[in-house]
Amino acid sequence: MNKVLIALLALSSPLQAQGLPASTIESGLISQSDPPLTITYAQSEDNPVEFALSITTADDPAKADNGLPLSTAIFVNCSFGTYTASFGFLAEDPREIAETIAHDFCIKHERAFSHKLFVPW
Repeated sequence: MNKVLIALLALSSPLQAQGLPASTIESGLISQSDPPLTITYAQSEDNPVEFALSITTADDPAKADNGLPLSTAIFVNCSFGTYTASFGFLAEDPREIAETIAHDFCIKHERAFSHKLFVPW
């Protein structure tokens, strides 16, 4: 199974990164060190069930022409289960991974902040 998928399934709640403010309902990050994976998120100002996610991983990152690793971007609506993704890492089945990331994020966000803003699909 893809290491990124395993890492996402292992995450349990947003964590406070060293030197960064604590995660809130509106924005924050989820981080794990083995394998290295960070998800930064921001809630839409117009719709509280929509989030922009930026995923960075050290495993097989795609790189820009200047050599910098690219992040994966996902826009997710946690009520309808819709998402769009632009991948910054190499994956065998990017559609399955994007859906897993989006779905798991919505569940973990709801649990971490004990809210009922949406019902994850």
